[in-house]
Amino acid sequence: STQSTWVSESQKKLPLAVLTFNEGATSVAGFSIPTPSFECAFPSATLYEKFFVYMSAPCLGILIGIFFMIYSYTVGFESKRFLLTEYQKQRQRYHILTKGKQAWQIFLISFMVILFFFYPTLIKQCLSMSYCTKVDFGEPYSLEYNDNYQRYGNYLKADMSISCDSDRYRHFKSVPTLFLLVYGIGSPIMMIIGGVMVGMFLGKQIEIETFAFLVSGYKDHLRYWEILVMFRKLLVILSVSYITEPFFRQYAVIWVITFVLVLQLIFQPFANPVCNHLEKVSLLVLYIITNIGLLYDFNAFQTISSLHYGALVLIFILQAIVMSFFVLVMVRDFQKNVTNMIEEHNKIKKTVIKSNFAKRQPTYIAADEENYTPFRDPKVDYSAFPNNIASPIDPRPPLSITDVESVESNSVL
Repeated sequence: STQSTWVSESQKKLPLAVLTFNEGATSVAGFSIPTPSFECAFPSATLYEKFFVYMSAPCLGILIGIFFMIYSYTVGFESKRFLLTEYQKQRQRYHILTKGKQAWQIFLISFMVILFFFYPTLIKQCLSMSYCTKVDFGEPYSLEYNDNYQRYGNYLKADMSISCDSDRYRHFKSVPTLFLLVYGIGSPIMMIIGGVMVGMFLGKQIEIETFAFLVSGYKDHLRYWEILVMFRKLLVILSVSYITEPFFRQYAVIWVITFVLVLQLIFQPFANPVCNHLEKVSLLVLYIITNIGLLYDFNAFQTISSLHYGALVLIFILQAIVMSFFVLVMVRDFQKNVTNMIEEHNKIKKTVIKSNFAKRQPTYIAADEENYTPFRDPKVDYSAFPNNIASPIDPRPPLSITDVESVESNSVL
């Protein structure tokens, strides 16, 4: 029937839909060159040229580093910087975006940040240039072509016009493998070695300031946990790209997620417990969804539409739970930060109280009245004086609320 045909087609398209959804979520957390825009701008570019454009994307970090170096040298493009002394310039650089960082720190941060966000895209591009698919052309139309006719052929999946058996591709095949080793394995190792070297020679504080984009949010002894996350992305992409059998490919992804989930439960790498809970929930939901995908290998999901609909609804419910939990955590964390800021402001706030006398010395009283101790002269007996008089030699009237309010209204701190 028409309904069974539609269900069968939707079952075939479900993995593609889930893959597209995940790729869309990944693009939010990373950078990617817009392929359609690039193809429109350079319609005559070949696949090899597009590949080298992707591989040169981390060089944008050098250009960004040069920009921020000029930004730091000119003190945030300050037009009056020539009137400042060198000491004043250095102090002012700590208040601009670069926070007084040195030139090597600016270049290193710029390159590492771009490489970090482009990491999944670079891995996918390297693997796409190595994945060939077998094509069956069928029987020849005429018997006279039997001698030269090749029924099967290997073609690059990213561009079916490129034969994997051609001499040009055979010479080029080692290039994506080289970039995969450099970017896929070399980049995470380079980041952790660079961080350790900076910490050894320049101190731990400089290390944390330089690699804050990588180590922020984690516990001190697990501050390079993000390197493990990068390797997790690498293993998942390799499993999806190189394992052709869907059943074993699904199992490989499940094993990777299970391993990472166990490590998360054991080490709890985030300094904020809420982040640890959020990571556990995310990995657990991902583990459940990948296991649901195994059910589509059974014939029951091919014939019973209710099972298919139930699994599909369950997947979207789990995704909605994770997103709702994430939004709730963000809102609660924002409210908590605002409350802490207000409380901290109230603690450090000081009120200047002016007396009714013009020549009276201002008295600074902490907002917390319990910590306020009025001046007492040790040579004077205060038992004969009222409590509201500070000193017998200073018989000024007691301070009124009007004095305090008048000062607060003028924002004198």
